[in-house]
Amino acid sequence: MSGDLQQCLHKIAFFVQYPMRLVQDSDVDWRSKKVKAKTLVYVGDHPSLSQEQIDLSGSVSKGKLYLELKSDTLIPLYPLFSVQDCSVCTMREVFMIDRFDGTYSRVVLKSFERGHAHDNDDVAKTGWEGF
Repeated sequence: MSGDLQQCLHKIAFFVQYPMRLVQDSDVDWRSKKVKAKTLVYVGDHPSLSQEQIDLSGSVSKGKLYLELKSDTLIPLYPLFSVQDCSVCTMREVFMIDRFDGTYSRVVLKSFERGHAHDNDDVAKTGWEGF
């Protein structure tokens, strides 16, 4: 079991090698056609969320979480990870899918920060309609 756990940790280690960014706003520069995005940067154990503006080669969606693989390329983490207002503590938190039954009748999101959950409520089900 120790070997299996080591293999799993090795395969997900890329999550700590690259910053995650929450897009707050974006616009296309009319001259360069580059996307200018205002982002909050998630880095480290308990991020202080510094704000940065970056230039991107592709479009991004406001309010979504992305992994920054290269300086101008973001990979969407939604719907596996999302940033939501927690109904328990009213803080903005990063949520991951904790349970999903495959028929869309039950979706549970759990926060990384405090372990609070959105259990089959409207917040948990948002975004799953197209899957």
